[in-house]
Amino acid sequence: MATPFQDPLLSYQYSIEMAGGANTLATAWFTEISGIGAEQEIIEYKYYEKLPSAPTAMGGARSGDWVMLLPGRRKPGSITLKHGLTSDLSFWTWRETTMKTNPLILIAKITIKMYDRAGSPKATWELYDGVLEKIAGPQLKADSSDYALEEMTIRYVGINRIL
Repeated sequence: MATPFQDPLLSYQYSIEMAGGANTLATAWFTEISGIGAEQEIIEYKYYEKLPSAPTAMGGARSGDWVMLLPGRRKPGSITLKHGLTSDLSFWTWRETTMKTNPLILIAKITIKMYDRAGSPKATWELYDGVLEKIAGPQLKADSSDYALEEMTIRYVGINRIL
């Protein structure tokens, strides 16, 4: 039985929720998100195996150096968020509070949702144990009419994709 065709999701229809403890951290609309994903180390286990002299397709015995690939440790990921610069200081306050107090209190859970054309959520990612790694102000140019964008990078330990 064939799977029915589904429209691909549009990359501009998304929302973000960030929460740290009981506090909601996100107060900005983000214009761009990059880096959603997961990565894992791969361990190469190398061994030599000499098997009984059974002929192979090439005519020789099956023996030689082999490599087995095994899953290793998961690597933490990072996402980069960009949003238009406003007078809101919540992310800078998050950074300062993290530097001055117990950083474990301010670890964030980030939920990213994508919507279909009708506005129904169709894809959700939950990022766990997010920590603000970098925050940067806008690039200022006198001859530009672009919006001033603030950028931040958040490192996270775990990610789940939820339907």
